[in-house]
Amino acid sequence: MKINKILILSTHSEGGGAGLAAYNLYKAMRSSGIDVDFIYLDVKKSWLDKLYYYTSIIFDRLVKQILSPDNKIFHSSSLWGKVKANNINQSDYDIVHVHWVSNGLISLNEISKIKKPLVITHHDSWFACGFEHHPKNNIFSKNLFDRFLLKKKEIIISKASRLIFPSEWQKAIFQQVYQKIPLNYVVPNIVFTKARDDGGISLKKQSKSIRIGVCCQRALENVAKGSEYLIRLIEYLNFHQDENVVEFVIAGKYSRNFNYVRERARNVTIIELGPQSQCEMNSFYAGIDVFLNLSLIENLSTTIIEASAFSIPTIAFNTGGNSEVVINEITGLLIDIENFEMELAKVVQFIKDREKHLFYGASARCRYLNLFEPSLVSKKHLEIYEHAANRS
Repeated sequence: MKINKILILSTHSEGGGAGLAAYNLYKAMRSSGIDVDFIYLDVKKSWLDKLYYYTSIIFDRLVKQILSPDNKIFHSSSLWGKVKANNINQSDYDIVHVHWVSNGLISLNEISKIKKPLVITHHDSWFACGFEHHPKNNIFSKNLFDRFLLKKKEIIISKASRLIFPSEWQKAIFQQVYQKIPLNYVVPNIVFTKARDDGGISLKKQSKSIRIGVCCQRALENVAKGSEYLIRLIEYLNFHQDENVVEFVIAGKYSRNFNYVRERARNVTIIELGPQSQCEMNSFYAGIDVFLNLSLIENLSTTIIEASAFSIPTIAFNTGGNSEVVINEITGLLIDIENFEMELAKVVQFIKDREKHLFYGASARCRYLNLFEPSLVSKKHLEIYEHAANRS
């Protein structure tokens, strides 16, 4: 069956990796000549979207406070939302593709009522969990509220036509919960990048320092992003500086608590760029030597793939799907989170090795072209849509 029209559902359009993945897929489908609609919560322009979004977040925070789970990672319930299944069922969509849809976009009940062929991309472990978005230490929370939400998700999964996992790691997490799952595929997210621009290259040439790029989200409050380990690396570098001056170039949104990081950078320069547009991120990657991603949990990191596209090697924890992007000591460096203090000397040695930056960076670029190039990933999505439509 030829696909004529698709609906993509995502809470965010560009805020975070999942939202950017959904938006990039939307752009790719449009470029392929597919009629596609993209529904998300526009909290900047719509007061109704803002109401759905923030009431959902406040409710989930209150519930989390009452339950007081050991797992401090993000939690959400999705008990209500603005999108209604009846409107979707009466439309002419051939496929409905659900992405990260928590926080007021569509409720679990409404998803279960969708009668169109349903494709679900799992950007985290939420559909395999109850209230949490990732299990802590691979142990799933099983209180009454978690079991209540998981039952709703089991209904949705049983009705789905196809499941997409951006990484093998995420698929393995899912299989711990569901013994039998619908036809599924491991397909990376679409990541668009542009060639290095002159601004970024000239920035790099003007600096004799080794520049480490870091993408920061909410600084110290978001424990999942590994800010604690960034501080420990900076403190270590304070006492291990030499003629190779190290600078941290930090892009993204950070809070007032980021002062705590600055105070520890006594002998390390920190360049703060603040929130960056996608176009500005091209200059960010073009101006760094090494990319640092210290997130504690990553399904398939958009920023690591972006860095690879720019021939930038990455240092990351060997957690989640990172090893599916970074090949240790070939395209970057994977480090053991449990032995972080012991790994610091190796990390700093790599940071200061310019020859390895070039060699690993070239390998990272080749891996990007072979596995993550947008036209390849877009073609795989179209094939999945056709299979899902034919099944129905």
